[in-house]
Amino acid sequence: MAITSTQNNGIEITRMASGALLDSGASPDAVVLTLGFTPRYVKCVNQTTIQVQEWFQGMGDADAIKQVNHDTAQLSKLTTGGITVDGRTVTLATPAQNDQLWWVAMG
Repeated sequence: MAITSTQNNGIEITRMASGALLDSGASPDAVVLTLGFTPRYVKCVNQTTIQVQEWFQGMGDADAIKQVNHDTAQLSKLTTGGITVDGRTVTLATPAQNDQLWWVAMG
């Protein structure tokens, strides 16, 4: 049996950015965020569809843990259509027209 473990200790000052987005265009584009740091955690909440996506350091491109609005918590792992972190750039999945997004990134 093998155990693989990774731990990232917090730094004295955690960097954090947050924001909101509402795209009323007929064909919204993917959401690209340019941060002043490389995040270790990203969370995106779609208030319109009541869905949450979370990305943790070490996950692949377009991966996320997704939770949807349901009678009981419904979690799934996305391998496409999730969150991509490339250095200081974060790409969130393309929202539907008029979807209200809230996001937070921490590093």
